[in-house]
Amino acid sequence: MISKSECVMSAMMSAAVRDKVNAVELLQNRADDMSLLETGYSFGANGSCTIRVVSDIEDRKKAWSLVYKMYAERGYAEPDEDGLWYGPHDTLPEACTLLVERDGEALATLTVTPDSSLGLAADQLYREEIDALRSRGRKPCEIISLASQEKNLRHGAEIVKHLFKLGYLAASRLMGATDFLITVNPRHVRFYERTLLLKRIGVEKEFSKVGGAPAVLLGLDLITAEQQYLAHYGDTEGSFYRFFVNPETEPELLNMMVRQHRLMEDADLRRYFIERRPIIENLPPAYRRHIETFYPSVSD
Repeated sequence: MISKSECVMSAMMSAAVRDKVNAVELLQNRADDMSLLETGYSFGANGSCTIRVVSDIEDRKKAWSLVYKMYAERGYAEPDEDGLWYGPHDTLPEACTLLVERDGEALATLTVTPDSSLGLAADQLYREEIDALRSRGRKPCEIISLASQEKNLRHGAEIVKHLFKLGYLAASRLMGATDFLITVNPRHVRFYERTLLLKRIGVEKEFSKVGGAPAVLLGLDLITAEQQYLAHYGDTEGSFYRFFVNPETEPELLNMMVRQHRLMEDADLRRYFIERRPIIENLPPAYRRHIETFYPSVSD
């Protein structure tokens, strides 16, 4: 039986991607497929790290808590008695939050959000630049709430690469986006430009959402991304292109993300976005009507 949340993800997929996911679903009784669905995508030394899509409020709180912890350490977040970082875009039924764990401890996270009547978080700073994409018929999506507490720089870069790989699949295959956007601190721009081949879209600005810290808008053309990686890294064994583009494992990863994706429980949405913080009441009317389909609490 397909859950309501799976219907949300399926509705955004192209027919070709849906065929890939359905083909893998037929093989779910295989031990390796079930392991991927149950434990997530493993990487690192001896598969010590796993990535999975958050599926319930406890998963979400792990991700929100990690983001708050890392942002507070950097002076991006104001004191919060709950110690959680979440906002309007976390109510998106279509949003995909990825959580990296090692030995059961939350290690890193990010959320991929499609464009909608809510807009993108980066619109606060870069509305003109993002509207320019929209005016050309592009479908931007955004990475938000990216945080990692890995202290080893090399390991941290590896974690981001794996998160980015799954985020790319969620954006390009499941959400049908054409552009991958992210706002980053200027000191991290070099990594994203040199390794992930993102390009600057906007000039450096101060972002009030993160305590006035400087931010730069970067983007990746998802339509040409694979060709860019092939041209830059080549098709040799072990290249970043081979890591990023893997037709053999892609269907299983897509299937995992679709099957693990779950909407919040209506009671959890009410608790965190209405009772604890009055986030819902400040959302655009068009967007409120959209999420009322999934969350009856919104109209109460």
